Amino acid sequence: MTFPRVTYAVEVYWAGAAAPAGSPDDALASAAAELRKEGAHVGYVGCMSLPAEELAFYLVEAESVAVVHELLRRVGMTPERILDARTTGFRAT
Repeated sequence: MTFPRVTYAVEVYWAGAAAPAGSPDDALASAAAELRKEGAHVGYVGCMSLPAEELAFYLVEAESVAVVHELLRRVGMTPERILDARTTGFRAT
């Protein structure tokens, strides 16, 4: 991607330390591709889950937090927080 990118960590908690039914990875990647076709600068990077802590961080590269909110709305995710993140070694798809 060639836009000025910011990586956001989307913090999501799971009740009972169980991941939600079905992985949202494919839905997030598909919604990001749809948004790019509409002109937004966004890419889904991946997820880091911490089962013992009952939480996951979904990493998204985007032009703004508003685009991240739209991506999450399209896949029906409600995060606890969306944080500006610094990463190394990750690449968006």
